[in-house]
Amino acid sequence: MIVLLAVAALAFGGTFAYEYFAKSQIPNPNDQQNSNIQNQNTNNNTQPTACTMEAKICPDGSSVGRSGPNCEFTDCPDQTAAKELSDALIINAINKLNGIQLEKNAQGKYEASMPEIQGGYNINLITKGDLNGDGFQDAFVWSTVCGASCGSVFTAVINKKDSTVSAFNVVPEGFVMSSAAQYSVKIINIDSGIIKIKAVVPQFDGTTVDQDLNYKLVGNNLVKN
Repeated sequence: MIVLLAVAALAFGGTFAYEYFAKSQIPNPNDQQNSNIQNQNTNNNTQPTACTMEAKICPDGSSVGRSGPNCEFTDCPDQTAAKELSDALIINAINKLNGIQLEKNAQGKYEASMPEIQGGYNINLITKGDLNGDGFQDAFVWSTVCGASCGSVFTAVINKKDSTVSAFNVVPEGFVMSSAAQYSVKIINIDSGIIKIKAVVPQFDGTTVDQDLNYKLVGNNLVKN
């Protein structure tokens, strides 16, 4: 009886072991399916991404679309050069505006002869900054014109988005530009579109005092701020 039980146990154990190891060699359909899904996902990741047909308008008026794996807008054309306003562009604009020919003298200042008034045009100060809030660098220029007497001239030079430059003369309200009591200018700053002039005001006793005058360009006019 004991021998029979031992033989039966061995037979059962052998059969179980055979079935276990045999089954472990048979591919599991679920494993194959998971492998196919992983391969499909991998293939999908390598395929080009189709981006939506959108366009972004750039400051210069051109447009760019979406590109790349994350469908991000491509960079707008570089506007750095257009945003910078060189002295040469400023001088050229003033020359065209006033019909003169400014040239740099030995002291590095720009001046022009004006035979018609037996005098000259002299640029005293060029201040650069954004005057109209378009992100482009403009300029505000203080000059003096001297003939029989001298007077101040203020010019706004606007750097346009189409890479052209325009200039026009402006009259600051409350600023005495000629006569014996005319103001002079110590410094000009441009801050967030506000033109800040520190004027030198002559007094009756022959002394001078500083006066702060703030202006804003509205169209082609300079108004007190």
